[in-house]
Amino acid sequence: AQAIVAHAGGAAFFGETAEKLLNVTTRISQKFPAIALETLAQALQWCWDCSSEGDRILLSPGCASLDQFRNFRERGERFIELLLTKTMSIQ
Repeated sequence: AQAIVAHAGGAAFFGETAEKLLNVTTRISQKFPAIALETLAQALQWCWDCSSEGDRILLSPGCASLDQFRNFRERGERFIELLLTKTMSIQ
């Protein structure tokens, strides 16, 4: 959580541990832009809405997402699919 606050512009936590991660991050800095959401799609949308041209959105799993995905590969593929959908809609 300290590295996130020190090096990221914000964080969208999702899934089973989202609230716990948000609470730890908020204790470090109440001004750090962060949110807890239910799904990867919601988290990516929040990041997209908060980002500016030139910003980077990174999927950086801190925990397993077995509450939503079968494995890390499925989670990564879904992230790519969501990003492709976003980038295609702005072209």
